[in-house]
Amino acid sequence: MGSVPVIQAGVSYYGSGLGLSINAMATHMEVLKGHADNIANFGIPGYRKETPHVTTFAEYLGPNGVEVSKSNEIGRLRQTNLPLDLALAEEGFFRVQDAKTARVSQTRDGRFMLQKDGLMTTITGQYVLNELGQPIRITHAPSDLKKGLKIDEHGILSVMDESSGKFSPVGRLSVVDEAGQKAAKIDVKQGFIEDSNVMLQDEFVGIIPLRRHFEANRQVFMIQNDNLSKLISELGRS
Repeated sequence: MGSVPVIQAGVSYYGSGLGLSINAMATHMEVLKGHADNIANFGIPGYRKETPHVTTFAEYLGPNGVEVSKSNEIGRLRQTNLPLDLALAEEGFFRVQDAKTARVSQTRDGRFMLQKDGLMTTITGQYVLNELGQPIRITHAPSDLKKGLKIDEHGILSVMDESSGKFSPVGRLSVVDEAGQKAAKIDVKQGFIEDSNVMLQDEFVGIIPLRRHFEANRQVFMIQNDNLSKLISELGRS
């Protein structure tokens, strides 16, 4: 991971002094928040790390001068052998829908479940959508999902008829790109989940210079504040 630009402590000696010191510290805190979020979500499957970028004139803009981009790097695929654990080996997202608000969103967290009514949901209860934008429902779910449910690399779900032993397709997962359009490449892996693409060592290494620069700016602020207090005190005596 490339180093994150930071406002150097020395910048606080110029311009408006106290204001620049405060903006520098606020900017460092905003960048630090990005690292903290990545660390906190390290264990969430499908989570994509956020990379903060400090823009030009950030010393004047403060935290408003920090832009965040999400990494498209695919995390490590970990085998679970669970039939409803799915991972995407290419860029893209599963489309899901909130059960209460009907709001459609996207996720790479493929830890799915099958409810008693046959609806496929995420572990948080969102409906998993098919390519027509409708919730996937398996009306005659096999008693043994490991043997009776297959999901191929194209996202096609097939269920085994337990009386004949034959598989029949019952739907296809909706896999889309960031714009919500059908993904150009679809490669679904059944029995796998995608770990987050966060590298903890990179996050902790990135925090070290931020803390150093924050402390330097804090010291500059304290010196400036003390000098200002002395000036005001002397003016009061005159």
